[in-house]
Amino acid sequence: SVTQKLTSGKPIVNLKFTGRISSFTLSADADGSNAEISNLVINGHPGATVIVVHENSTQQVFLYEGSFSGDIKGTINFVKTGTKESREPADFLAKVSTDDYIIHGSALFQIMPDTATVIYTHYMVVGGYPRTFDGPITIDESQVTGTFVSYVHLVGTYRGTVNCKRTY
Repeated sequence: SVTQKLTSGKPIVNLKFTGRISSFTLSADADGSNAEISNLVINGHPGATVIVVHENSTQQVFLYEGSFSGDIKGTINFVKTGTKESREPADFLAKVSTDDYIIHGSALFQIMPDTATVIYTHYMVVGGYPRTFDGPITIDESQVTGTFVSYVHLVGTYRGTVNCKRTY
């Protein structure tokens, strides 16, 4: 629930959202850009991380939620803008269940007719050593599927599968 009043065309400053199991604070410029979430608390999920995506109304946004499993396992979510499967990148956020690594990156696609296969991923790690998370992963309008290879500096290489369903 929110008890603060908003004014259209004005910046949002420290707007507090409180629910049964979570709370967070939202700030953004008047046009919705530079949105930022802080003070995120989700009961039972210490260290939860969020990505704010500002939707451009000229492109459809696809959200996918799921998991990866194999040598390592965890939760992975994708956000993809645009309907041209082999053109626009998809941002992802992954959390390995056995450590504190959060992987955030953009999946780039091989541009070929009738395919949207990830051939390379750019990554950023919050905490710890660098870790890659590479495809080939296929994204379509209903799911994200495929195999991955993840490399952790000074630890090793892990392999497995990704399976996500479109949720929006």
